[in-house]
Amino acid sequence: MEQLYSLIRKKIKEKEEGSQRVAAEIVAGMIRGSKYWTVEMLDELWSKLTPFLNEAFMNISSEAVNNWCLCFRFAVADVDPRRMYHAVEFMRSLINTPSTANALIETSRWHLIEQLSNFEWRIPAEYFRLMSNRNYFIKVEGKKVTSAEYIVKRHGGVLGLCAMVLSSPYDISIHVPDALMLLCEHSHDPNLIQRSIKNALSEFRRTHHDSWHEHRKNFTEDQLVILADVLISPNYYI
Repeated sequence: MEQLYSLIRKKIKEKEEGSQRVAAEIVAGMIRGSKYWTVEMLDELWSKLTPFLNEAFMNISSEAVNNWCLCFRFAVADVDPRRMYHAVEFMRSLINTPSTANALIETSRWHLIEQLSNFEWRIPAEYFRLMSNRNYFIKVEGKKVTSAEYIVKRHGGVLGLCAMVLSSPYDISIHVPDALMLLCEHSHDPNLIQRSIKNALSEFRRTHHDSWHEHRKNFTEDQLVILADVLISPNYYI
């Protein structure tokens, strides 16, 4: 291993594309071959590789970019990312590397970071694993957990807002605009609540339609936009 480290160090310092390719291929083979190593062996490997890689990437040339991208692409291809923890962490560390004034180094760094996309095949499996845990917590005996008490309390609050809006059938009190905005926020709540809001808004429109050119002065422009959007919504048929 010491001979390989010495060879990598030597080739990285050389600027020729061929030397960089040799170093990249050796590193790729070492990373891929280390997937069954012990934690102690991996820690030792990456304690030696990391300084080499940082030096290579900080002095990378346009000819060598493709070699190092292929290095990581080959090293982690079709391998469980849990066995490539150090390689993944190294690529992730490039994300937080301070920016430099060298455009080539910056573009090369982000090009190397793109090699993390090699693990996108893991996303569906992880998604369904996490969703199964989520479903365990939101289901009881195969039924979704719903809080009837919570819905009743919310419906009570909505009915109070409806009463406030309808308390001045031909006028706009100071509290009505805010009450209407709260009703609009809950216009997509469960059916019983939605029906109460629909009826209140229908009645509000009926009683204020004739003098709306005066009543609208009590609302801000944003409130008028929200109110118009809800009142003309096909959900309310008004």
